Amino acid sequence: MNIRQIRENFGRARTSFQRNEMVRALNCFVAGLREVGGSAPPTDIRGDIRDTLQLLIRDEQVRALLPGGQCAYAPGQEKELLALFAGIHDQIKEAAETEDRETALARKIKLDQAYNAGKKFLEQGRASEADASFVEAVRAYRDEHRLFYMIAGLLVDAGEVVRAGPYLKKGLEVLPGDPGLMELLEKARVLRQAMKAR
Repeated sequence: MNIRQIRENFGRARTSFQRNEMVRALNCFVAGLREVGGSAPPTDIRGDIRDTLQLLIRDEQVRALLPGGQCAYAPGQEKELLALFAGIHDQIKEAAETEDRETALARKIKLDQAYNAGKKFLEQGRASEADASFVEAVRAYRDEHRLFYMIAGLLVDAGEVVRAGPYLKKGLEVLPGDPGLMELLEKARVLRQAMKAR
């Protein structure tokens, strides 16, 4: 039993819960319980299990999947808790990954409308409104990775290199080393230097 690893997993579970990252929180909790195995955990680890469990069962999705909507921990129940929460993790993860057709269509329409509004604002020289629209488009983003390239390209072409920065950064996070994004990044750097030279 690796006590340090167990405590880290439960700590990560609590941190992820606070960030509203339920799938990760559940994954860390399950990993901690797996590490405990069938052995009787020390008292401080029991406290970690209890504290983490109390946080997790605050979540509506978790409560909905619990028998009777409740769950309590008593020493010796680690294996049962592991089985229960491994199943809950899998169900919540699957639900999070499943996007029905109508939801996907509505989300993509919202993304397109926000992007087009931002483009129009930019053509009118209204950079702040354009940026606000682009932020809305990104909120509707799920896996349309080229969105960051498209927004950054519009902003760089409009001379809004500072506003383009976050979109380039995020784009390179999801598409590392992408040639188009790297080219835009260089173009933005050159434009920024030219502006400073004025």
